[in-house]
Amino acid sequence: MGGGAGSGMNWWWDSWIHQGDAYDVFSGAAAYAKLMDLSGQNYQTLRNMPGVSVSTANVGAIGYLVEDRLYAYLYDQTYTYQNPETALKTSVTLTIPMLHSGNYSISFFNTVTGALIATSPILQTVDGQLTIALPAFSNDIALILKPNQE
Repeated sequence: MGGGAGSGMNWWWDSWIHQGDAYDVFSGAAAYAKLMDLSGQNYQTLRNMPGVSVSTANVGAIGYLVEDRLYAYLYDQTYTYQNPETALKTSVTLTIPMLHSGNYSISFFNTVTGALIATSPILQTVDGQLTIALPAFSNDIALILKPNQE
């Protein structure tokens, strides 16, 4: 989700992940990645898009806007291996410019398990900006925004 070049292969795969059968640590990311459709001509990273903002300090956002689909990961920037328990975040919003007007649905995901937390319809505002209210989360949360199929 960071937009960096290269594969997602972990350098410790052979000495930690495979040896310790720790594949379940990545099950949430794997489940989320299966839902991503990165095909299309118009592809932007959230970090490089003007107009992207998060309403709460210490919450970062990375991800992709591909055509009319958004894949985003929001995270507490104070989370570290030494600080694994971060405060509950409520009333966090993500604002992004959207390329296409229309009706969208949004789904939120648990990043550890990949489980669907919530889904709801959402309507884009007229001025081309879309503000997304996130459910409460502590360390991180992932979302997918896509056009309604109805």
